[in-house]
Amino acid sequence: MPCSGRPPAGASRRLRHAPFPGFLPTLFILFSRLRGDGWEEFARLRTPRFFHRLVPGPAGQLLAVGGEGPDGKLADLEIIPLVAPGTDWPGFRGPNRDGVSAESFAVTNWPKEGPPIRWRASLGRGLSSFAVRAGRVFTLGNSNETDTVRCLDADNGRVQWHFDYPCASTNHPMSVVPHGPAATPTVADGRVISLSREGDVFCLEEATGRVLWRTHLVGALGGKRPVYGYAQSPLVAGGLIFLEPGGTNGGVAALEAASGRVRWRAGTSEAGYSSARLTRFGERPALAVFQGEELVLFDATTGARLAAHRTTTRDFCNTITPALAGTSAFISNTGSDGTARVDWSTGQVRVLWQKTDLGLLFNSPVLWRGGLIAFNDARRNDHQLVCLDAMTGEPRWTTDEVEKGVFTVADDKMIVLTRQSELVVLDLAGTRPRVAARAQVLGGKSWAEPVLAGGRIFCRNNDGAAVCFDARMN
Repeated sequence: MPCSGRPPAGASRRLRHAPFPGFLPTLFILFSRLRGDGWEEFARLRTPRFFHRLVPGPAGQLLAVGGEGPDGKLADLEIIPLVAPGTDWPGFRGPNRDGVSAESFAVTNWPKEGPPIRWRASLGRGLSSFAVRAGRVFTLGNSNETDTVRCLDADNGRVQWHFDYPCASTNHPMSVVPHGPAATPTVADGRVISLSREGDVFCLEEATGRVLWRTHLVGALGGKRPVYGYAQSPLVAGGLIFLEPGGTNGGVAALEAASGRVRWRAGTSEAGYSSARLTRFGERPALAVFQGEELVLFDATTGARLAAHRTTTRDFCNTITPALAGTSAFISNTGSDGTARVDWSTGQVRVLWQKTDLGLLFNSPVLWRGGLIAFNDARRNDHQLVCLDAMTGEPRWTTDEVEKGVFTVADDKMIVLTRQSELVVLDLAGTRPRVAARAQVLGGKSWAEPVLAGGRIFCRNNDGAAVCFDARMN
């Protein structure tokens, strides 16, 4: 049965139980769902394929593995979210932590000032991006040495609730390092999990902001605060919250989401500034953590260390969230190692290719249609945007038309918020990217990733000015 076609009535399969609570048995009907008497498409493969395998992934996901495409055999893996596309963006970089939105997104007739504005807000200083769920937006900011977790109405920006706690806004004497929180809250199972620069962890009730429990990565868990403060966005799966306290007392921790009780601690590495992702190691669900000194794979259930690849740079600034493809990860820093594709299919981590002239600081890459897209921070004096063939590491294209920034990909479009707060949309459908729209939208510096969810684009700058645009303009 073709993957992109609609299944006949009654066609369904049931996924088997997996060994980790986050990988739940799921009823799926290829890429459509039954709605009354008809079928409604809710997911589509980015790479058409056949003769592939469909296997369960992390909660709410399906994995399409291998198979053949128009150009022959495929060795990669594609993640298919089993949720209605575009409804939620539950945390940093989206449902799959890959920087890809499942929404349709058309860009035509933008006025020079940008798409229509739904609302503006002042959130306090910080680098926190947005989580979006069920018509509400969650983010963090700092004002007057106080961190605030905010829940806003996605349609009009009105505050539904807020939660404040004292927290230092400064994190390092270097003026180039922005103040305020750097992590994005994560929304899961009726809870909002937030993390401050100093290590405060709060579990709040999603509906009200009431504190359900709290802990501290240093004071309670004995972690070691990284030089620039904590920046990881909490990962929630299978009833567990994965965090990285850092240090020799267990550099990575799994906490029970319901209570905050520690399930396991593992590792001794310095904390990095990256956010963890779920993957697989053989038959085991695995946690991929880009720590300050290395990429480490842990058994997600027990915390057992499975494999590692050492790479680091000044102040342990492993900062990007790795892109994942099957048993491979794309990692990078601005040290001498540059960017590499590493693979653990043999049980040991090995380097498949390496590009020492491509280095990423904090703007994480995105995998799209077999290409790895990233801004090159190894080139400090220009704005090189590159796309490498993910399999070989060879360049597909480069462009200098867009200033460096952070970005999200949707519907063959790349939504970039540059470091100087210009919103730029690149059309990726051709052999080279084309600027489809651009507008200066905020002013000041912007390091927080833009979000496309529910037909809206959410942006903010480092000083806390936020804006929500209507992305449904045709």
